[in-house]
Amino acid sequence: TTATVAVEESGNHYLGIQGEAGDGMATLYSVPTRNQARRGYLLGARVKSLGAKGYFGFECMDDRELIAFGSNIVNQITSPDWTWVSGFFRSQLHWEALRVTLGIYKDTGATGYDGVFLVELSEPQ
Repeated sequence: TTATVAVEESGNHYLGIQGEAGDGMATLYSVPTRNQARRGYLLGARVKSLGAKGYFGFECMDDRELIAFGSNIVNQITSPDWTWVSGFFRSQLHWEALRVTLGIYKDTGATGYDGVFLVELSEPQ
């Protein structure tokens, strides 16, 4: 499995994850980001399938850096066109940090990721 920055004919750069025959599931993780308890977070990206079934989500870790919770915003991406996906979640008291996860399942082919964002929302009390 390889991850590369690919370029489309339009000049758009994106992250492509390419699987090969016999490869297992492959996941890339962002650098963990400290989070604020009970804050809302909006996570999104543009995704497209280039033959593989990809996923995009997040994991939250406790103070021992063990995964306390994780969820995929989109599972088994199958669209060959760029599609915006996003999800909202609220951090819990025991979550210390969170990270973005993206990858492909055990398939050959590739999945593309572009415009990934994570926003912490400050809401009125």
